[in-house]
Amino acid sequence: VEEWFGASGHADLVDSFWSAVEKGALSADLEAYPYDFGDIDRVVAALIPADATAVQRDQFNDLAGLVMLLGERGDVKADPIRHNWAPAAAYSILNRLRTVGAPSCPIQLNLAFATTLRESAPQEAVEREFRTAMELCGGDPTPAYYLGIDRLIRNLTADSCPEASLLPSDLAAGAINIF
Repeated sequence: VEEWFGASGHADLVDSFWSAVEKGALSADLEAYPYDFGDIDRVVAALIPADATAVQRDQFNDLAGLVMLLGERGDVKADPIRHNWAPAAAYSILNRLRTVGAPSCPIQLNLAFATTLRESAPQEAVEREFRTAMELCGGDPTPAYYLGIDRLIRNLTADSCPEASLLPSDLAAGAINIF
């Protein structure tokens, strides 16, 4: 992630970005969807210009993907705040991208996926984001596949599955690795 900031000419913003991620835990409003990540959203809005070019939007979409991977594969013991709040930062980047420029399949698909990274994500919000991705992605089956995986994971919980002890303990991580 730090390399991305440097390569894209935003090295001066990497510290503010991670500082905002750390503060995001204190300023987030997770009761309503779309989410309001407070400080994270403000830094992201400053980072992504309203007149972002298609190339810039693609670069920020890539950044969001890297941040999601950091959240999944980062060292939770070494940096628990970045690890736990990286999905929020990715969501914030993607949510901002959908407000600048024309709608795009890759950005909407990543936004829909980022929405699933909160266990408490409202199912109707997840479905709405994936339905929008299905519309934008034409005949590409990927959005429907991701939605199906999300539904599967949400239904395979200890409360709803009597054979939960037979499931791998890292079922969600395994599903993320499929993609």
